[in-house]
Amino acid sequence: MTKALVESHPKWNHDEFRCFLLLHAAMADMEFSQDEKQLILDRIGPCALAEVKEEFDVLNDYERLNVISSYKDKFYHTAEKKAELLVRIEELFEIDGTYTTTEHNLFLMLRKLL
Repeated sequence: MTKALVESHPKWNHDEFRCFLLLHAAMADMEFSQDEKQLILDRIGPCALAEVKEEFDVLNDYERLNVISSYKDKFYHTAEKKAELLVRIEELFEIDGTYTTTEHNLFLMLRKLL
């Protein structure tokens, strides 16, 4: 991923950004289960996931956090919107029946970042 691509954000709409965040959360344990994928598809839709995952896959963790930072104020500028998003992220973490330490740590980091 080039610096120019990271700097080209924000270019996504709300659903695409939410998809990016949920995908980032789903990958916390380095696995993208079918249940996690289905939850994202149910919330966002197939087109957004395919497009966002393509870009997600070429970013490193630092670049992903920069993308999240570039959107947070645009879509999650109130405490209510942030709380709703965090509920969705926890729902994703719990979909497979386990809430790992890695997922919990990512949740705490995203809570601070957002």
